[in-house]
Formats: sequence, structure tokens, C-alpha cells
Amino acid sequence: RYGCRVICALLEFREGGAGGADAALLEEVVEGLPRLFRHEYGRHVAIAILEHGSGDHISRLAALLLGDPVGHAMNRHASYVVQRALEFATDWGHDLIAEKILADDRGLLSLCRSQGGSHVVLMLL
Repeated sequence: RYGCRVICALLEFREGGAGGADAALLEEVVEGLPRLFRHEYGRHVAIAILEHGSGDHISRLAALLLGDPVGHAMNRHASYVVQRALEFATDWGHDLIAEKILADDRGLLSLCRSQGGSHVVLMLL
């Protein structure tokens, strides 16, 4: 339950990039991102990666979101990750996520009707 706080602090306070055990741990976390997006506490780790992670980690996270951005935005927990990705992802990551969401008319309508999805739509306006 509180392990997410340790990982978030590690990301926030590491200096000059992670090395050794830190790098191995962060790599393992990044590999588990698809499960973390939709987890009550795991989403905080995904958001910390967007805010404090390396460019490579942020790009990998954005690429994973691109697999099903509407589905993630519909999920109660993953919608927060999509919102933050629209805020923190590189220009190309932001644009690709936004384009993929906006290209799906039915998905966009579903997002407007869902609690988490409506916040994602507001980020796109």
C-alpha cells in the first residue's frame, strides 16, 4: 500500500540519474507500468515517472498509453495517468495521445459520459 510512496520519493529525489540498484529497480517498475496504470496506488508511480523520470521512461510510458488511450481514460485510476501524460509528455507523446483519443468518435463520446474520461476531455480543450 505504501510502497508507491517509496518509489515516488526515489524518482523525485534522485540526483544525476539513477545508477546501480536504483536503475534496476526503476527499470523493473517501468516494465510493470501496464499493471500500474489501473491500480489505486500504482497510478501515483506512473505519474511520478511522468513528472520526474528520464526522457526514455516518459517516452515508454507514453507509448504504452497509446495502445488504448480511450480505455485507459475510461478507467477510474488510469484516467489520472492519461491527464498527466497530456500535461507532461513530450510534444510528440502529447500530440499522439490526443490525436488517438480525438480520432475515436464513439470513444470520445463515451469519455464525455464517464467521470474519469470527462476530465481527460477537458484537458484536450
